Amino acid sequence: MVFSAFVLLALHRLSTRWNQTGQKHAGDSDVAHAFFPNHHIVLWMLVITAYIQLAFRIGRRTFADILAPEFATISAISLVLPSFVFKLNFTQADAPELVGGLAESIRQWTSELDLVMQARTAFVGLGIATLVVIIMVFMGYGRDEEVVKSGTNRLAGSRLPSRLHDLLTLFLITQTRAQNIPLFMFFDLQSQILFHLLSRPTTPVRAQSHIYTRPLSILQTTITVLLMAHTSFFALGNSNAISSIDLSNAYNGVSGYNVVAVGVLLFASNWAGPIYWSTCAAVLFTLPSIEQEEATLDRLEKAAERQQALGRKKWIYEERDLLHQQAVSAYSASAPGDRDDEGQIWHEHISVLTMFVSASLVAVMIACTLLRTHLFIWTVFSPKYLYAMAWAVGWHLIVNIGVGSFLWSVR
Repeated sequence: MVFSAFVLLALHRLSTRWNQTGQKHAGDSDVAHAFFPNHHIVLWMLVITAYIQLAFRIGRRTFADILAPEFATISAISLVLPSFVFKLNFTQADAPELVGGLAESIRQWTSELDLVMQARTAFVGLGIATLVVIIMVFMGYGRDEEVVKSGTNRLAGSRLPSRLHDLLTLFLITQTRAQNIPLFMFFDLQSQILFHLLSRPTTPVRAQSHIYTRPLSILQTTITVLLMAHTSFFALGNSNAISSIDLSNAYNGVSGYNVVAVGVLLFASNWAGPIYWSTCAAVLFTLPSIEQEEATLDRLEKAAERQQALGRKKWIYEERDLLHQQAVSAYSASAPGDRDDEGQIWHEHISVLTMFVSASLVAVMIACTLLRTHLFIWTVFSPKYLYAMAWAVGWHLIVNIGVGSFLWSVR
């Protein structure tokens, strides 16, 4: 526990020094602008590590029990490779000092394809993978056998939020500058550590039952995700100034001006960190606790031992399993209050976020109203109000309530 907290704080400290933002320490050196231009090999080693980690998660979690292991690995590489090649060529065109002479053969081999086509290839691959995952899960692949036998929600037990979260992470990485890509590897490690620190021991709802209580504290998890979302926004180099808006990734895959496409890509590139942590909340609330996973493994091992001990009397084991499934179904049908309490988890999470966003938005509106005659109304307060509206409408309404609620509903 102490070591996990130390690693979490170390990653947080490194993330806050990645990009120097603000006014007071605007001239201080940071990792992205002072270290990487002189050590671009280290940058691309971290970028490749981040892509490899994400490809491993996509192959082992996104396509788990949907595709064969070999085909899942090939599909994960096919998704990650176009994004990496695009970021390599894009960085060569946008900031050549960060590339140097690295991967010259790859850049020459892909020089015939323009950046727009390379970005579209990466986006099309992500879109196809998302549709395949949703369709396959809806058809019954990748779901727990107990859920399939009970005949409950078609998407229950499929861990669809975590599957889609990995694909969304790849999209956010594609919309991020190359020097900020390693931060998403740190975010993933932080989310795993936070899940370990925030989870509480779970116990069965009743004796000899596989139904467990929720592993995470809702209020603590919501506040932590809220803080991490705002921290990641500034760690990626953003601030409350209009001049800090990154327009470099707003036209990825767009050949001409399209207000909807450019707006979505612009928001995704500047709010990539908060979007990651918003969807990560839906994943954290649906993942089983460590104790719950260990209990599942113990049940499988004991079932295998019983089946081996019974030998030819396999019908006894099958009869016991059938009685167990009937008991579980009867308990689930007789306890609708548990499902209602589970539905309140996301409602409470959204309520806490709404209270924070509403309070902050009201405070900014009051400040702008009282200081409307101030000299800095158009240079300080007006940009802050625009950012507050972007946080309230774009991040909270669309991402938290829209995308997050969708991920929670298909859990």
